[in-house]
Amino acid sequence: MRVIAYSQLSDVRQEVELKTDLLRIGRDAANDLELPSPFVSREHARILKHDGDYFIENVGLNGTLVDDQVVGVGEQVKIAVGQEIQIGEWALYLSDEDVARPTSEAIRIRREKTPLSKAMEIEKKTHAELLRRLNLRTVDVEAQDDPRYVSHIKAHLNDILDTAISEVDDETGWFLVEQQLKRDVITEISRRAGSKMRPPLLKQGDSVLDPQYEAGLLRVRDLLVSDLGLKFGPDHVKEDVERIDERFHEEFNREAPQVTESLWVYIVRRYLMKDILDIVCGLGPIQDLLDMPNVTEVMVVGPSKIYIEERGVIRNTGRSFFSDEVVHTVIERIVTPIGRRIDRSSPIVDARLPDGSRVNATIAPLSLCGPVLTIRKFSEVPTSASSRSRTRPSSSSSRSTWCAWRPGRPTSRARAGTASATSCRTPCACGRTASSSAKSAAPRPSTCSRP
Repeated sequence: MRVIAYSQLSDVRQEVELKTDLLRIGRDAANDLELPSPFVSREHARILKHDGDYFIENVGLNGTLVDDQVVGVGEQVKIAVGQEIQIGEWALYLSDEDVARPTSEAIRIRREKTPLSKAMEIEKKTHAELLRRLNLRTVDVEAQDDPRYVSHIKAHLNDILDTAISEVDDETGWFLVEQQLKRDVITEISRRAGSKMRPPLLKQGDSVLDPQYEAGLLRVRDLLVSDLGLKFGPDHVKEDVERIDERFHEEFNREAPQVTESLWVYIVRRYLMKDILDIVCGLGPIQDLLDMPNVTEVMVVGPSKIYIEERGVIRNTGRSFFSDEVVHTVIERIVTPIGRRIDRSSPIVDARLPDGSRVNATIAPLSLCGPVLTIRKFSEVPTSASSRSRTRPSSSSSRSTWCAWRPGRPTSRARAGTASATSCRTPCACGRTASSSAKSAAPRPSTCSRP
């Protein structure tokens, strides 16, 4: 019996033979199966064999899931061959396939490229070729402010993609088509909710866009919206995004036959072009993350790690920048319009995006792992009257709970270290009284009618 572990973020696959009745799993090298990740405990879990059956025991505090069911600390759950075990970003499986391997190698690690990593390689080559044609090391910080310059970049990029598109295999292409349609559906949710959308770099009427294929892309998007049963509106943003996370892949597979071969090629080109334009003229791979209504914070730790906070949970997106220089350029695009600067003499800066999101950036020599960028978003969806009414007390019966005590003058002071701070009691219009020690801690909303 073997245990197979695969990381979707680092594309690392590990295999280890289950030779005894106990296999320790964790991030420390002392474990039988080492899973290097900050989301994995030093000793996270154990796989046990008992009477021919296999069990997993959760011994860490970072969480273990078996078929999406949480395994409590100290709890043992029976597992079968092929059943998925989730530990951090690692997926583990039991396998009973007999595969010959060198006896001197207990663990075999090999990198398997995911569709996302393949697409990023193509984008990196395309970006390098674009800079070569423009005879630049990097694109100017204010490139997006010159329409003629952006049009010049699009023309070169369109020409480069004629060759780059041949490097996209079927698996990567379908992944990009799905991501493009998912991106469009989420954008439509934000637009109908009244959020402040950032102006797109690819706009209707651009010479690089084909109206016929744009109509086909819109038709498939509308079919997915109908299949998902999205409700739209500011009160349904969270519900709609959760529905997309749960059902989009299934509905996309159902509507995939609607994507013709020529439309497939067009969507792949459009996706690659949009990503490169974001790097050249926008905020790079974090541009889409900032436009997602369910993302509340974006954290860039060096060029290779981009994390997001989504519904209170921090996770690695698997995306990355091409280099430290690209991250530094994005930071400058954020701070330059507001008159701030960041360089080695001033390596830390606080700023705000036009939508009010808070930004903190740090570069060398303060940062030792490359440029670090944190963006804390404000909600782009305006608060409606109905959502406010759900959060405020509406019945008169709650007045006694929300009444704010009127401050009174204390009649005596308690000695230091005693529990009682004062002996004063002050009546209120609602008929209640409280000591001033309670008054100081009570909330003061405007439900009390006493002047």
